[in-house]
Amino acid sequence: MQFNVFGQKIIVKKIKNLRSTGAYGTYNPKTKQIEIDASLKGELLVHTVLHELIHALCDRLGYHNAMLSHDLEELIADNIPSMLLENFTVKRKCNKQRK
Repeated sequence: MQFNVFGQKIIVKKIKNLRSTGAYGTYNPKTKQIEIDASLKGELLVHTVLHELIHALCDRLGYHNAMLSHDLEELIADNIPSMLLENFTVKRKCNKQRK
């Protein structure tokens, strides 16, 4: 999977047993990569991807320069996906490019 966040390519990789570390997903600002536990499905998968994309968005917008606390960023990243999924059907658009 791949997403764009204001022109920045964000790669999503599925990782086996990531949940054993206590996380469904992670975002690495240095590599611009999201890792998602490979066992996630359905709404939990969508919520987790959206959560990590919000972390990528905060990174892309430079919120660390605004001293946004980690706790506040987590509240935002947890609750925006919940609100979206409560009100919208979210589907991943597949862009298949063949050469």
